[in-house]
Parts: sequence; structure tokens; C-alpha cells
Amino acid sequence: MQQIILLDREREHLLPIVFTRSIADIRIGILTIKEKWEKYTNAAINLKTAEYLQNKYTLPQTTDETLWIDARTLPSKDLVNEILKLEINQILIYNNNFIAVRSKTYSENNINSQIHNNINCKIYNEDIKLIKRTWDIFSFNGEEIIKDFELLTHNRQSENIPDYVYAKRRDNIFIEKGVRLSPCSLDAEEGSIYLGENSEIMDFATIKGPVALGEHSQIKAGAKIYGNTTIGPHCKIAGELNNVVLQAFSNKAHEGFIGNAYIGEWCNIGADSNNSNLKNTYEKIKDVSNISLLINLIWKEDGPILYGFADEEEREAFRLLISVNSIGANTARTLLSTLTPIDLYTAIQNKDINKLQKVKGIGAKSAERILVELKNKIPEIELAGENFSNLDTNLDSFATTLLALLRTLISGSKSFFLSNSLRTVEQMTNNTFLLLVILFQ
Repeated sequence: MQQIILLDREREHLLPIVFTRSIADIRIGILTIKEKWEKYTNAAINLKTAEYLQNKYTLPQTTDETLWIDARTLPSKDLVNEILKLEINQILIYNNNFIAVRSKTYSENNINSQIHNNINCKIYNEDIKLIKRTWDIFSFNGEEIIKDFELLTHNRQSENIPDYVYAKRRDNIFIEKGVRLSPCSLDAEEGSIYLGENSEIMDFATIKGPVALGEHSQIKAGAKIYGNTTIGPHCKIAGELNNVVLQAFSNKAHEGFIGNAYIGEWCNIGADSNNSNLKNTYEKIKDVSNISLLINLIWKEDGPILYGFADEEEREAFRLLISVNSIGANTARTLLSTLTPIDLYTAIQNKDINKLQKVKGIGAKSAERILVELKNKIPEIELAGENFSNLDTNLDSFATTLLALLRTLISGSKSFFLSNSLRTVEQMTNNTFLLLVILFQ
């Protein structure tokens, strides 16, 4: 039998998910990565991971015929065939990335040197999905559900769907043995629905594929499960899920919404918990197909984290906030998802502690620290129309400034600079806008 070892490579980019497991144990689609390779190859799959985790996994004696495969690689039938055809010491690469090698031992340095010098390398030209970052798990999940569905159900017969269940595209729904269904809705028009052994869907739940429900898992009454969602084995789910992967043995048994997320094992999500990956500043970029974001890099023990901002004002406000004692990046982000930079600066300038305390997670002490530590650091704020005394009185310069303001307003921007007064203006009233129009008629 072919011996295959899945290698953890660049695992630091998948923390914290892989603190307690090999990359190959990540669930994506219906199966874990390891389970996918077992199904495609009919071989025993072994795992090589971080040293502190290796005792969890058996690593056998290797031979010249051993295949070493990057554990981040999601298999397909064509890819597996190409890997199985590798000769001894031959490397398969994709976009200059190592995918697999057939050899007795694996050395990262030797592999990199071989690829750099193009020695005994075989190029794979078809598309390969690699889990390089944590968000790739739920980004690729819908496609993987459909692939795993075909892999698991090929030439197999589903259990019957009861007449009292609303089922759309019955041919795209597969029910394993022991599944318990109450009156519910199964809509597989846009993707497969897979229900694992002894799972249960309670009354009036709505499932819209692609969705996978693991063995012994339960979807509670009235739940709404939207596409690209995987519920691993032994989970209980209520409320709403959209594009979520639950690894296994985790519960979200109450109302609330979770979207675009990965949830590990033995997690319990409390009642009315909600998450969102969109801040209120999303408005600035929602209709833009190509954007440039300003980045702030923060290093933590588990690696670097990048925070993106639509403009320099937001990034500067973020940097000011994290300079305050006990105000971390997440708190700063929450503040700026509630208050615009101009609102924040105005609150600090006016010592408006109540405004700051309205932000979730900001108590009296945190608000007081922000007021005290930033009072002499923030830009001076003046509202539009209140003070034009510092503008250059030269008519040409004044006209140039007003024309720049008008153009900015027409372009739809909410924030701009008065070039000569060096003041930041958040909004202009309708009367001020009308005055500018009259001036240029």
C-alpha cells in the first residue's frame, strides 16, 4: 500500500486554529483534509506536524517510495493521479509552491534548493486550492461541500425524504441512515445538502445549500442555515448561520447570528451572540471593485495581524487609540466602527465621556483614559462654516480652496481637508453647499 505523509508547512499562518491540531485535521467541506486524502487514495495517511503535537500522531518508518504532501493542499482526482505518478526524488510544484515529493526523507532546505534550481521538478498546471490563511477555510467551504458530496455519495442511494419535508432538488440532497427529520425546508437549488448519520433537523428549520450536517449533530427548531456552511459531528445549532465551519463537538444552541467564521472543537456560543465582518466604514468601499487599503501591522505572540483602513484619518485615529493604556487593537476597532474619527476627536475635545461610554466595551475608566491621554494629541477640530477666519483672504487662493471643496463634495467624499486652514471637516450643511454653488455661478 502507498505510504503518504501530510506535512504541516507554514502553519504559523493558520494559528490559532492549529495550536491543538495538525493542518490535515481541519474540517473543510464535509470531511477533514486527512479524510479527503484517505478517500481519494485508499491509502493510510500519516501526519507530520509541530514537535509538541507529534505525539498525537503516528509517524512510521519511511521508504524511497514515501509520498510527502503539503497538508494545506485540497485534493482532487486529477491532482492525486499526478502525485501518484511521481518518480523517486521528483517534486510536484504549483506556481512555484511545493506540493509533493516522493522520497525517503523530507528536508525543507533541500526541497527549496531543488525548486530554486529547477532540479527534477514537475509542474502542475491545473488549479489547486491551498489553505494558506484561516479565512480560506470558509472561503473555499462551499466548493468543498459540493466536491465531498460527490465523493461520498457516488453510486450510493440516499434514504427517503419524508413527504412532510419541503425539498427542492431532491437529487442534490443525500440523507444517511438514522437521520431524523421533522417538517422543515431543504433547498438544494444552489448547492448540495448532506445529512450525516443519526443527525436531526427539528421543526420549521430552513436549510439552503450547500450545507453539510455531521453525524449526531442537531439543527434546532426554527433555525436558518444558509449556504457554504458545515456543521461538524456532535454539534447543536440554533439561530442563523451563513458561511460557517464548525469543526466538531461545538454548540450554538440559542438565537443569534454567526457568519463568515470558523469555530473549533468544544466551543459553546452563548445566547444571542452575533458576529459581523463588516464595520460601518464598509460603506466607503462597498461599491468599489478595486481598492487600496492603508495597513497597520501589529505583531503578537502568535504572529502578525494586519488592520486595513479606507483612509489616513481612520488609520491615524486607530494609532492614537492603541497608544492609550489598556486600549487594544480590537477595542480601537470597535470604537472606530461606532464613531468616525471626527466624532471621536470632537468627543475628546469636548470631554464628552458619555459619548465614548456608549461604545460597546468602553467603561468609565477606559473613557477617562482616552480623554486624558489624547487631549493634547488629537487634531484641532472646527465644524464647517464656523471659522473661515484663517483662510487666505487673497481672492485667487480663496477661490481655489472653495473649488477643491466643491469638487470633493461632488465626488461623494465625506471627509476632506481645507487646504489653507489645515482643518478637517466631516460634513457640510445644505446651506453651506448652496453657498458654494452660488459663489461659482
